[in-house]
Amino acid sequence: MDAHLLVDRWLSPDDLEDIEQAFRAAGLRPTVYRAPARRGPEELNWLVIAAIPLSSFLTTMGTKLAEDSYKELRQLAHRVFGRAPASKPSTLVLEDQDTGTQVLLEPDTPDDGYRALFETDLASHNGDRVRYDRSQERWVRSSG
Repeated sequence: MDAHLLVDRWLSPDDLEDIEQAFRAAGLRPTVYRAPARRGPEELNWLVIAAIPLSSFLTTMGTKLAEDSYKELRQLAHRVFGRAPASKPSTLVLEDQDTGTQVLLEPDTPDDGYRALFETDLASHNGDRVRYDRSQERWVRSSG
């Protein structure tokens, strides 16, 4: 499976190699694109956007790894988050290539959130941005 990674422009070559390796270890073939320099005062609030066939990826990962599939996804996310400076917010966005649905993974997403992602019907969120809501203990449409 291919993964198209749009990465923040400040990532060093070593950090980028580590991120690519994390996606390879998850069974994906990454192609990297750097985000262009922004001219506005605001910076992007994400570190990496990964455009992948998301439903297939989650199904394959779940089948391959069974009960512990969420741990592999969590490790992938934390390898990406480890590359962000503390002064900048970091989010890993998994975007489905077919539907445009975006899953927002943040550094503090709990294990239950990763587990719940494998049970979430992403087709019902066609084209939405979704985030894990701790109070509802499920993935919900993001307002921002």
